[in-house]
Amino acid sequence: MAAIAFLILTTVFALVSCEMEFHNCYLNYRSDSLYRMNYLDTLLPSLSSNIGDDGFYAASEGPAHAVVLCRGDLQLNECRSCVGVVASEIVQLCGNQMRAIRWHINCMLRYSDEPMLGTMATMPNTTVWSELNVTSPDRFKEVLGVLMDDLRGKAAYGGSSLKAAAGNRSGPDGQTIYAMLQCTPDLSNESCDSCLSQAAQLTPAWYPIGARVYTPSCIIRYEISPFYNIARLEQPRDQTLKPSSSGTYHTLISDGDT
Repeated sequence: MAAIAFLILTTVFALVSCEMEFHNCYLNYRSDSLYRMNYLDTLLPSLSSNIGDDGFYAASEGPAHAVVLCRGDLQLNECRSCVGVVASEIVQLCGNQMRAIRWHINCMLRYSDEPMLGTMATMPNTTVWSELNVTSPDRFKEVLGVLMDDLRGKAAYGGSSLKAAAGNRSGPDGQTIYAMLQCTPDLSNESCDSCLSQAAQLTPAWYPIGARVYTPSCIIRYEISPFYNIARLEQPRDQTLKPSSSGTYHTLISDGDT
């Protein structure tokens, strides 16, 4: 397996809106390749309109495969809007690449020249964290760990159409810790559990007041302020899997071997 050249970035972002986005592009295709013209330009614009109420969709066009996942607490119109924007952006950013992924705070889109369904991937990944740290890190770590373990089990083993769970737990210094964990629903229960376990290890060890971990197959987020729509998360979803806080944030973008 050849190692892909990669760049590790540490950047400071002022989180003044929810439009934080990150991407990773790799594996150039030949300059005379018709991969984009014949396949990507047909496949990607079709994704948003085909997403169902579960917020997940996978499709292929020739050798091009794409997967999209929205946050489990989004309404369908919000999900489709996010995917439409990201599908347009990813072609502009990575249009000469065989494989790419783009994370938006509300949705994720991947495309590849290889099938992806049912295969867990934790690389490449992106970690975003607040510049503000908690005042009682040991106790915060303990409470967050219990919350993460509980939500990981609920997300991984709770259902086949929506592998997501959110909840909160009282933390130190009068704080409440809120967290949401989610996998792509094509993963097995065991693969989702494993993905979330590995993603949890990427959260900053100094325990800032908020952090997010984005991987191709699962996502983790925690904050000390509420951020999810629990009523939407608990709504029944379509069981059919379609095959076809304010502050300063730091970001670490990491790639791996392929």
